[in-house]
Amino acid sequence: MNIRNQSLQNRILLYAASTIVVLVMAGCQNSANVNADYEVSDNHLPLASEKPQGALNHSSQQTDDEEQSDTDIPDKLNALDKSMSAETSSMRDELTAGSPFSQLDGSAAWNASLPKLSGISMLDTSSSVIAEYGSEKDSYMLGEEPLQVKVLEYEGISIGFDNQNSVQFIEVYSDQIPAGLNGLKIGDSPDDAYSLLGKPDTQTEYLLTYQAEGALLKLDIDPGSNRIISIKLLSAA
Repeated sequence: MNIRNQSLQNRILLYAASTIVVLVMAGCQNSANVNADYEVSDNHLPLASEKPQGALNHSSQQTDDEEQSDTDIPDKLNALDKSMSAETSSMRDELTAGSPFSQLDGSAAWNASLPKLSGISMLDTSSSVIAEYGSEKDSYMLGEEPLQVKVLEYEGISIGFDNQNSVQFIEVYSDQIPAGLNGLKIGDSPDDAYSLLGKPDTQTEYLLTYQAEGALLKLDIDPGSNRIISIKLLSAA
């Protein structure tokens, strides 16, 4: 064997030996990693890539509750309520204690046979409301046919009417407006509603509902503060 061939052979042997050393070291490292994972698993601590079974984040829980509320409210009321929630009026940023509704008796009794919210019932019309409380501060059309309504908005309260001028909803969203629900008001807790109105027909983290004659009383809850942020009376007619 000449010198050139022997040099080539020596280089091949050296490369092979180096490769073997690298493979052995990699195998040891993998073994150490496997053992570490096994030890963590034995201590019942999940690996970073694992998600505990049954884990549910807040957003998915909220979706489940909202879907539950959708199934508990009749389609017409649910569609109307969603349209109301999507609308934002500039008046809602200008609440004052000067509303013509602010002098109402907040302790007036809730009557499911003749439901009222802030003194207004499903039997009222836009003419009767304006005659009693004066002209609105703002007005706009809400929703789409056949559920489109005209909304008259006062400080802290809005009332929606259909094309026959019949009340479709009343919404109170200020604690300055007496609701006339046995003393219940915006900012109270669900426990207060239980005490003043009794057990609701439907309850989730986000709402309480009470069935009434031709209407549905709906209390929207902020789950963060556990406080009532909106009180609505929706027509079921």
